[in-house]
Amino acid sequence: MSVDRLQKILARAGVSSRRAAEDLLRAGRVRVNGEVATLGQSADGDRDLIELDGKRVRLPRAWTYVILYKPEGVVTTASDEYDRRNVVDLIKGMETRIYPVGRLDLDAEGLLLLTNDGDMTTALTHPAGEVPKTYRVKARGLIAEPSLDQLRQGIELEDGPAKATFVHRITHRGPHQSGDNSWIELTVTEGRNHLVKRMFEAIGHPVIRLRRITFANLDLEGLRPGEWRNLRRDELHKLKAIARTAARKRASQQDPGRPPRARRSYRDDVGDRPQRADRPQRSDRAPAQREDRPQRGPAQRDDRAPRADRGPAQRDDRAPRSDRGPAPRDDRGPRSAPPRDDRAPRSDRGPGGRGPADRGPADGRPDARRGGPRRSGPRR
Repeated sequence: MSVDRLQKILARAGVSSRRAAEDLLRAGRVRVNGEVATLGQSADGDRDLIELDGKRVRLPRAWTYVILYKPEGVVTTASDEYDRRNVVDLIKGMETRIYPVGRLDLDAEGLLLLTNDGDMTTALTHPAGEVPKTYRVKARGLIAEPSLDQLRQGIELEDGPAKATFVHRITHRGPHQSGDNSWIELTVTEGRNHLVKRMFEAIGHPVIRLRRITFANLDLEGLRPGEWRNLRRDELHKLKAIARTAARKRASQQDPGRPPRARRSYRDDVGDRPQRADRPQRSDRAPAQREDRPQRGPAQRDDRAPRADRGPAQRDDRAPRSDRGPAPRDDRGPRSAPPRDDRAPRSDRGPGGRGPADRGPADGRPDARRGGPRRSGPRR
């Protein structure tokens, strides 16, 4: 592993978020190779001994990704100071330490992603990543269409403007729907505290019930409250692609001069490398030549006449091709084979071509292959 900042290593190890890891460094609770670490210090997570409150911090060798249907009344944290039931308590039989990605309120329910991948957590939760999250909201009162347009266009909150990228009214009646309330589905790309609740309070319709139904490309299909499962291979592949896109958006906001790219390769970074001041650019340099070696041209032999003055190479001991005839071979006769004298002519041979019609086997015995002496008469 390469050298990295301590707060990033602590977040990757699942100790806390990067911001909380900075507080741990300021408090002097982190040591590297026996010495108290400071904020901004770097280390190697595989080679250096990193300790938190005297316990060694180990990076996970494999990443784990879990979808949980969080029920109401469960705290979205890995540990609670009031000893309340948290989301990690619902993951039974999981030996790997995982933590939630993002947060759901105590009285909210729905999809929650848990993992030990710190880099993915940072990419999916940063506001600049614009990862979509869809909620189903039960709000008090009948919401008029102009109020829904306010959610689409944006609402000014105390910590800045907020808007929904998608707003849809649910018109069908279910077991939890009455004529005095409204059910709305909306999608937001931020994760500020109580964001959805504050948006509905701003339009005068407080939230009665809140459930997250999708996060990025994940949904709650096949899960009931309190149940969980591991991500499938195709889900994980798409989620990693979304996380990479979110990380590029965050980097583009930190460096406005660089637009976000759909894909980065080694060639994209070549132009950003600093050039040596004492070395001219490649376009200004002449092709390198060795001074101690003359420039070579096509090799010629001085003892031979030019090519145009030379005729075709011929052998002096042989006549020209036009004066030579085909070379006969006297030791070979005609190609047709001579007739065999030990066989009778074809006209004197009977059927089967073995000799005269009245000739049987050589010794007069019956032919064992045909079951008796050969017959020369017509077949019946």
